[in-house]
Amino acid sequence: MKFKFWPKTKVMRFSVIAFTLSIIISLFSMGFLGLGLYFIASPILTLLFPNVPSDMNTWHGDWVWPAMISLPMIWSFSFLIAASVYLYLQKLDWTNLTLKTCYIVILLLWNLLIWLVLLLNVMPEMS
Repeated sequence: MKFKFWPKTKVMRFSVIAFTLSIIISLFSMGFLGLGLYFIASPILTLLFPNVPSDMNTWHGDWVWPAMISLPMIWSFSFLIAASVYLYLQKLDWTNLTLKTCYIVILLLWNLLIWLVLLLNVMPEMS
């Protein structure tokens, strides 16, 4: 039995590369990727958590720095999830525009989900 390391489909190859690069960038950017991901999710997060300050300069505690580095690492798994959903929906003959839209929506929703989980766990520390 032959094991193939590199995926056959174009979308899965892109997702593996994006997954790897986003993990590397999240570590070496020292939190800037986490900051960018927060600002993408911040309009919805401010609606759900009006008591949380939207300015990250006011955040304090031992959780802030590790969160800014580790959350993008967790977010990078959304590329693999989105690619598998893309391939599944492609088998169902969805249009190309719909497939790409679903891919992007999965990336955005995963970002929102990980920020929601983090903020729900650190809300007592922020007040």
